[in-house]
Amino acid sequence: MIISFKPEEITSERAMRVAEELCHRLLQEQYQYVLAVHEDHAHIHAHVVFNNTNMITGKTFETEHNQGRKSERAWAEVRRIADEICRENYLSVIDHPERSKGKSHWEWDMSRQGLSWKDLLKYAIDQVVKDSDDFEEFLQKCAAHGILVEYNPDHKIDLKFMLAEQKEHNPRAKMTRAKTLGWFYETEQIKGRIAQYKGVMAYVPRTKVKVITPVNAIPICHPEGTGFCRLDTLFCHFMAKYHKCDWCFAISLVQITHVLTQRRNLNCTKILPVLF
Repeated sequence: MIISFKPEEITSERAMRVAEELCHRLLQEQYQYVLAVHEDHAHIHAHVVFNNTNMITGKTFETEHNQGRKSERAWAEVRRIADEICRENYLSVIDHPERSKGKSHWEWDMSRQGLSWKDLLKYAIDQVVKDSDDFEEFLQKCAAHGILVEYNPDHKIDLKFMLAEQKEHNPRAKMTRAKTLGWFYETEQIKGRIAQYKGVMAYVPRTKVKVITPVNAIPICHPEGTGFCRLDTLFCHFMAKYHKCDWCFAISLVQITHVLTQRRNLNCTKILPVLF
């Protein structure tokens, strides 16, 4: 465990005494420990490594002190005792510690590497959302993306997640509620996001495209009736004349000239002035 102090608030010697008192109250002289104070950062801090086995009972620290609800586990007790000792020595403590959550060693190591397990879990869920057509398919595809999921629509806490990798590193790790990850990852929001992604992919513009025929365009005989032989010919002609598109101008010259000369046997020099 680590106990850190506010920069320039304590000396190394005093930090050692505070850390020793913490070990005395927490371990109650029943566990062997090694203590070291570091000055390699702006804030002085103490590291404590202790034997997991109780010298008197033979039971593990995990068994005796790290069971039950989170508020009753060892890390909460460490925080309470450390704050108590700091206040007795007129040292700064963190206000409202209940607003923060403790971390396992694996979670801490992931955060240290910039690989927070919650961020990884959120990213993985986002990828499954994009790749799913509905909520049922989302639940099925979670495993392929390394996500363990529990869904019980009849339960108040209906949706839980966990990275498969996290379970491998910590077999005792528990599923994380969707609500803990954030509002964006709750059941109804995931359903809405899937529908939104699907709607964007299947989007069809509602605006009707109105085809405008130039007044002086020459109609020609179409195999299926009277009108223009090719829609793209009409479009290129329109863009060239009314929007001054050089590319469409060149295409329309080739297309219209070719069509008209073939069907009407007209001279190109007579057609172009009429069109443009």
